Amino acid sequence: MAQEPELIDEFSIHEKRKRVLADFAAGTVGGILQTFVGHPLDTIKVRLQTQKIDAFGKGKYSGVIHCLRCTLREERIFGLYKGLLSPLTGLAFLNAILFTSYGYAKDFFTNYGEHELTAMQSMACGAFAGAAQCVIVCPMELIKTRLQAQYNYPTHTTPEYTGNIDCIKKTVKTRGVKGLYSGMYGCLIRELPAYAVCFPAFEVSQELFAKLEGRPKDEISPASVIIAGGIAGVACWTISYPQDIVLNRLRVQRVDEPPIYKTKMYDGGFWDCFWKLYRKEGLRGFTKGFSACAFRAFPANAASFYGYSITKDFLS
Repeated sequence: MAQEPELIDEFSIHEKRKRVLADFAAGTVGGILQTFVGHPLDTIKVRLQTQKIDAFGKGKYSGVIHCLRCTLREERIFGLYKGLLSPLTGLAFLNAILFTSYGYAKDFFTNYGEHELTAMQSMACGAFAGAAQCVIVCPMELIKTRLQAQYNYPTHTTPEYTGNIDCIKKTVKTRGVKGLYSGMYGCLIRELPAYAVCFPAFEVSQELFAKLEGRPKDEISPASVIIAGGIAGVACWTISYPQDIVLNRLRVQRVDEPPIYKTKMYDGGFWDCFWKLYRKEGLRGFTKGFSACAFRAFPANAASFYGYSITKDFLS
């Protein structure tokens, strides 16, 4: 009988490891699905956000549909998948970190499922997960955004970067490894509130569907999981979209030229960019491309959460 506590402890450690590995694997699958579903509209979103504005307040694209048509006409379907390699390799790992971090924090608060999360605890878990993924998301999105933002102007017909590796080499050569983490401050400002809203929105949506279907939350229909994931994605991007625009403006600065925005208190130029954007374009400057973002957020995050859920169920 004296060995029972040791057996219990060993079993507990084994179960904890299984939970972490299941979250990691399920998050990876969710990330792969999310990338293929959401990348084309993410490209449209980035191009609308980063297009150059002339003295009359006009850009190359008038909106989502116009940008889509121009991209397909000039670059065909491949133009929508520019920069895919970076998020495809990174987002799978990124999602794995995100869901594993959330699962770890959730187990901490609920003592491994003994009770339900409160709303505040769910927000704290989401914020923790958002912060954890910034180490990967910051350089990954930097490369992706710079490649996506390349499109032909009459005066600029040669792409600055030939691909992911070339972009990484040029960034490191001109600004060092820390250049890959330019925008880290803004990344944290975006990710913490984004996932503090995203995961609670998913949890609440699941609970609502569970009541409507009259079954436990972890047994709701696939359609309900997909809709709940889509709702969570739209909520996530609605709260973080202005920060995303500022981040993308910072990221598409040419690496062979001095930074346009002044850094204050290690913010990487975030607030200087924010106020310059506001003075030049007003509040509208923070909503450019949002329709493409929202349209992308629903199916992309629906795919992510669904991929996570079915993989987690399979492994369990």
